[in-house]
Amino acid sequence: MKDHYPEYRKENITTEYIYSHLVKAEQEIVDKFLTYCSITAGKGKLKDIKTNILQFRDIVEKHFEKNTLNDVRAYLAILNQSGRAKWTKNGIKIHVKKFLKWKFKDWYERFNELADIKLSKNPRNEERINDSTLVTKEELSKLLRIEDTIRGKALLFTLYETAARPQEVRLLRWSGVEYLEDKITKISLYSRKTGHSRAVFVKDATIHLKRWEQEYINSERKLTDYVFPSKKASHEPMGKSALEVWLRRLSHKAKLGRTIYPYLLRHTRLTEIWDKLGDVIVHRKFAGHSQDSSMTSLYVHLSDKNVKDSILRKVYQVDESHPSKTQELENENKHLRAEVKNMRSIKEEWHLLKRHFPMIQEVFAKAKSVEQLEAAYRNKSEEELVLQNTRAAQ
Repeated sequence: MKDHYPEYRKENITTEYIYSHLVKAEQEIVDKFLTYCSITAGKGKLKDIKTNILQFRDIVEKHFEKNTLNDVRAYLAILNQSGRAKWTKNGIKIHVKKFLKWKFKDWYERFNELADIKLSKNPRNEERINDSTLVTKEELSKLLRIEDTIRGKALLFTLYETAARPQEVRLLRWSGVEYLEDKITKISLYSRKTGHSRAVFVKDATIHLKRWEQEYINSERKLTDYVFPSKKASHEPMGKSALEVWLRRLSHKAKLGRTIYPYLLRHTRLTEIWDKLGDVIVHRKFAGHSQDSSMTSLYVHLSDKNVKDSILRKVYQVDESHPSKTQELENENKHLRAEVKNMRSIKEEWHLLKRHFPMIQEVFAKAKSVEQLEAAYRNKSEEELVLQNTRAAQ
């Protein structure tokens, strides 16, 4: 048993290398298991399953047939102590568990019900993806400026603006790109994960896609060709690792101080779409989620400021990005408050008039001049005040 989980990519230990060093009987076990998994798994998923099972074999350093409960426990300890992300560990555990249940008919007793293989309840790393780690407009601009190829610019904007899963962009063909009016482009994406297709509409990516298409046409492009083919084989899509390496190198070249990865672009765009639309049905359609999916909560990262701005803009129609609108609303509020105060004064005067009306009527009847009217009203007011005080005293 190895004492740590190797960095297979950095150490250049390939899946093919591990497989080639297995005895024929173990190779057959791997092949049969992959055939079993292919009933539901696609090509990409099968590749991940094969990698995880062969790495499991490499770390345990024991023939598949001889695996014991202690071997599984020791392997899980090494996996949990590795620096891999939570969701990566979860994926590995799921594949290993499936393999052990498939391989050993007595797995329930042999491996203690496989109760030791526990998944993280929250595989999403909040420290890695939250509102403060999303890609900013400034970072996106830097990436675009530093990318010096037409293909790279088209790839970057297509990834970001469609908010597509990386695999969906890698599998995109020219037949799925349709230029519409007003510089809008309809992009038809197919997801192997869900088995469904959907259309998204982009604008900023249009100019870069047209330029890339023009360069592509010079090499006799066909509608069935991949928009972003592998540089090693043009009839195959760009590889998952190639995409990640390209974006990692671009982040370093742009001196961002951190690495931008494909799924971070998806999270950023989906958060932006939610903030602008706030329509869960449209958001799910754009993201490629089912209509009863709860995934929206995993892909939307709103800060307190997002919530505040949304409330001001959509409930109170205040756009804080335009101070003049806020000032205009404040002035209107002051005017309304003044009117309300004035109305209260008028109401109070009316009640006063109603209360003193009999006295006023008597004064007007006896007075023959303005001076007599003022004197009579003053005397009556004093009499009324004395009468009120007398009543109060009683």
